[in-house]
Amino acid sequence: MRLPTLRKSRDRPSHCLECGYSLRGNISDRCSECGTPIESDRAVHLPLENAPRKIIFAFAVRMTAVTFLLAVAVPIAMAQVGRFTDGSASFPVVMGGPLIISSWLITPSWREATAISNGFGVHDTVRRATRWGSLIWIPLAGGSILIYSGLMTGAIITAVLGFFWGVICLACLLHVFLMFVCLERLGHWMRDEFACSMIRFIHLSLIVIAFGVLVGIIGPILFPISPGLFPVYSVIVFVVMMLMTVVLLITMSKTAWFSLLHNAENRASDRRLRERFDQERNAGDDADIRL
Repeated sequence: MRLPTLRKSRDRPSHCLECGYSLRGNISDRCSECGTPIESDRAVHLPLENAPRKIIFAFAVRMTAVTFLLAVAVPIAMAQVGRFTDGSASFPVVMGGPLIISSWLITPSWREATAISNGFGVHDTVRRATRWGSLIWIPLAGGSILIYSGLMTGAIITAVLGFFWGVICLACLLHVFLMFVCLERLGHWMRDEFACSMIRFIHLSLIVIAFGVLVGIIGPILFPISPGLFPVYSVIVFVVMMLMTVVLLITMSKTAWFSLLHNAENRASDRRLRERFDQERNAGDDADIRL
């Protein structure tokens, strides 16, 4: 009995096309935020290749830049910066900048109906949380430098900073999780099922890594004699996840550029069809004039 209602909800836009407010659970014909009528008959669930050319080009350039940052710039920076005494403080220092830039690149805001419906509107909550949540990497990098540079001495101070460093690590993992949520939205918009499957595996990997961070935080508290090291399995999962992320970014960048190519092909095909229609109509008008 719920099938007609579910089918109707799929045909409706997921966000208000005027203000970008989420319409999930809304069964009325108007937006509960701004009162704009919900246009259920507008084609807003089209693939990215049918979006305006400027949107496709922007995503293609942005995804290429993110791929370069995470697949090329980060490894080079890790090789140049090296490691601190314990080998962990260099990671947030090197990753902070690229992840902040990448977060802003993959969360553009558009006022076009199709982009708003796919979660890239101005007022979308996840998009804004991903963009501004990227700043959490700044205190993580600063805290890791304080802990492992020896500037903050004392057992109690070191323990407190270590605890807060672990909590901020969890917040950073949540931010990375939101980044992949935005990438999953883009993957669905691209109709790239392979990319969406990889993102779901990466989400599971982030949960495993978060569990490892919790073990590293709670372990020294419950068992003071333990060294509180980051679990080895989390490191292995992280390496595998990073390799999959590089493959994912390359795949999505390629899909974005192909979407731009298909958009040009579709426009050229539509132009040829219009020209053929105009020629046939003009020929019909000439025939009617002769008659």
